[in-house]
Amino acid sequence: MKNSTAFRRLPWLAIMCLGLPFAFPARGQTPVAVQKIKITDDVYQFITAPDGYVPNDNSIVIVNDKDVLVFDTFTRPSTARTVLAEIRKMTDKPVRYVVNSHHHPDHWSGNEVYAQAFPSLEIIATEESRQFMLNIAKAWPAVFENNLRKDQAALDKALSTGKSSDGTELTAEQRGQD
Repeated sequence: MKNSTAFRRLPWLAIMCLGLPFAFPARGQTPVAVQKIKITDDVYQFITAPDGYVPNDNSIVIVNDKDVLVFDTFTRPSTARTVLAEIRKMTDKPVRYVVNSHHHPDHWSGNEVYAQAFPSLEIIATEESRQFMLNIAKAWPAVFENNLRKDQAALDKALSTGKSSDGTELTAEQRGQD
């Protein structure tokens, strides 16, 4: 990588610990489907549908001569596992590098999956992103829990009143009925 001094490798153990708060899927939630788009013979984009945290998410996989680079690792470890399974279908080369574009968890919460599968993995981020990831990671679970409580309360109210938050009547489909 050009100007590699601008990047700082994150310690494997720190990434393992940082990813753990995001390892739990929502109750009853099925894994998010992942779409694979071939950009060139050795470059692929993986895209998810909205998952309740982000409108959609994406990751880039580059298959090199001797190894694989993954750019961003998704919001959930379960999604990263889906992409890793796709990588293993494409090549037996090891994932050697993960690059995190920035500190938001939808870009690095799957790091632990790659770190577990590839012990010599190098995780690369800017020093600023590294500091944010190390220092604010513990705040995200509380944010997610608070958002979940608000969403559940809004859903309960809509179902009990039969109306959405804007006052329109819920359809049978919106109420989950046939």
